Amino acid sequence: MRCHTLEETPAEELRTAAERLLMAGTAPDGAELVARRKSRVYRYPREDGRVVYLKHYCATQPKERLKRLVRNPVRNLALWQRLDGLGIETPHPLLIAEHGRESVLVTAEVAHTTARQWLRDGRPLEPSLLAALGTTWGRLHTHGMQYVDPSPANVFIPDPIPEALGLLDLDSLYQVGWIPEWLARQRLGQLFSRWSAECAKQDQPPPDPEAFLAFWQAYGAVTGRPTRSHALAVARRVEERTARGRGARAGDRLAATARRWRERVLETR
Repeated sequence: MRCHTLEETPAEELRTAAERLLMAGTAPDGAELVARRKSRVYRYPREDGRVVYLKHYCATQPKERLKRLVRNPVRNLALWQRLDGLGIETPHPLLIAEHGRESVLVTAEVAHTTARQWLRDGRPLEPSLLAALGTTWGRLHTHGMQYVDPSPANVFIPDPIPEALGLLDLDSLYQVGWIPEWLARQRLGQLFSRWSAECAKQDQPPPDPEAFLAFWQAYGAVTGRPTRSHALAVARRVEERTARGRGARAGDRLAATARRWRERVLETR
């Protein structure tokens, strides 16, 4: 078993837990399985009371194994250091263990609310939150990084809301070197589509026009790029995709809000 860590000496307790998953295929005593899609994720209370998460990469399908070659968990160490330097919080990787084609990533628990839970609690996507989201994506794009799964479940919101929000899943983060305008627009459209869909799912209102504008002002302030055309394209994309839906109440509300987004951007010089 090979181990990688940012610590001088990885905790023996964590090494033992990772080894048990890799060698025996069983979770350590007290670990709770919290997700089991492409990887198994366990919540594990340590002896000192702190909580860590164990992500066991054990996919057997060829497609997922190929992805692991690109998304090798070891790169999470470098990505964490990169984001830390940008002021973007993310779970601290404590240990990565590898054996054969399987690996285990151990991260510290993040005691903050995800954006999905924020919506479930009925809290609004206010301008300060959208500005922090715009700052986060602006820093990523300025430094040549793209986040390919911007689900609200993968973004967390510290309290009080800081300049930038946090990211949970570094497997969805890629360092590509440069983000051209067409790719930035595509990723920003994906971001608002995912967040708007989550609002509809939770029966919560989408960001109002002022919050939408706050996102673009913050994104533009960080990147130094003009954002008017991006904002209009994203608003139009959300409106058109919603219009092709089933016309449910939440969809009608979202389409109307997207029109107001576009009108608010057009009012801004």
